[in-house]
Amino acid sequence: MAALDDATLDDLREALAEVEDKKPTQRLMAVINYLEEDSATMAEVAERYGYTGPWLSRWVGRLDRLADEPVEQVVYDDPREGRTAELSGERPVR
Repeated sequence: MAALDDATLDDLREALAEVEDKKPTQRLMAVINYLEEDSATMAEVAERYGYTGPWLSRWVGRLDRLADEPVEQVVYDDPREGRTAELSGERPVR
């Protein structure tokens, strides 16, 4: 079972109270849920949130940084260069 070495469940709950976006909320909830459920496997908990066991394992490790780093640096992804992933409401006429 993966566990947090430095951050605590209280750290995760505090971070959860600070985030507003869907993705960081799901990430934190999945890790909290996994750490609180002794009988559930990482894959089972990840599946509830639409992810895989390895995904959850990476997030347990990443969220351990909450003990030393600000929430914004840990739970949010860095901006990526390139085109946006979503289409705008307007499409060119062909």
